Amino acid sequence: MEWALLDPDRVQAVARIAASGRHSARCVLWSEAQRLALAADPKFRQGEYDPADPPIAGLAAARAVAMISYRSPEALQRRFGRARGEEVFAGRAHNPNDFAVSGWLQYHGRALVERFDANSYRTLLDAMDTHDLSRGRGRYAEVLAGIRQPILVGSIGSDMLYVSEEQRTLTAHLRRVRLVVVDSIHGHDGFLIDAARARSLCS
Repeated sequence: MEWALLDPDRVQAVARIAASGRHSARCVLWSEAQRLALAADPKFRQGEYDPADPPIAGLAAARAVAMISYRSPEALQRRFGRARGEEVFAGRAHNPNDFAVSGWLQYHGRALVERFDANSYRTLLDAMDTHDLSRGRGRYAEVLAGIRQPILVGSIGSDMLYVSEEQRTLTAHLRRVRLVVVDSIHGHDGFLIDAARARSLCS
């Protein structure tokens, strides 16, 4: 949608799924919890850390905070419930006697620090929080109404991060719009996990 405003002559249509035109207070809250997790690691040093000794504990904790917002309560209950790690992951369980859902969260934290940098992560959080289609352009509703390209708005019904109400707000102000609600139990990650279903609805 930003590209549609920046270069309306080249952008002919827009498809946006599980996102919004600006971060809500709830999204900013999730981001701030992740910033606090980064800052709590004594190695972070306000971003001036030693690249050879990065704040991996803080980054893993920040990722864990984010992961909670990606899945719905129903999806977590169905997949893990109160099962232990060995029941769900068998020999792959890092801590077989811990709750499987705890192991899942810890795994994603460990996996991220192997491929990502703490300051890069912080920069992405800041970019998402400060993004606002109406910034420097006027009132939000009027800016949306001024987008002339056709837009497909995809919403995940169980999304706890970019809730369906935000998608309906967009469709209320856009002129040429189609709203598709993907019926997925998986929350925000439903646009990845149920990608085939989303494609069929959007075609």
